[in-house]
Amino acid sequence: SGMDKKTYEALKEDKYPTISYSGTSVVMSSGGKAVFKGNMTIAGVTKSFEAPVTVGFYNNQIQLKGEQAFKLQDFNIEPPTAVFGTIKTGETVTIHYSIDLATK
Repeated sequence: SGMDKKTYEALKEDKYPTISYSGTSVVMSSGGKAVFKGNMTIAGVTKSFEAPVTVGFYNNQIQLKGEQAFKLQDFNIEPPTAVFGTIKTGETVTIHYSIDLATK
């Protein structure tokens, strides 16, 4: 749709087609919870980023699940608009993640 195109433009997708996260440490806590610390790069801007996860075990796999919100402006991205500013996205984006790790 039109807003998808505007969003890709705001994220500078043509120049930076990949959003990346590079972990630096994991802090475990009780109850199957952990926080992954690292750096996320979006639209060529790298920022420190903490990602809380729930750690589980299912079907012989370790599962890491969570979500984390951040503001687009933290990465120097203006929230996209359309129709002369009458249609706007929110300033906050929430990333949902689920990672399955095979065990041996």
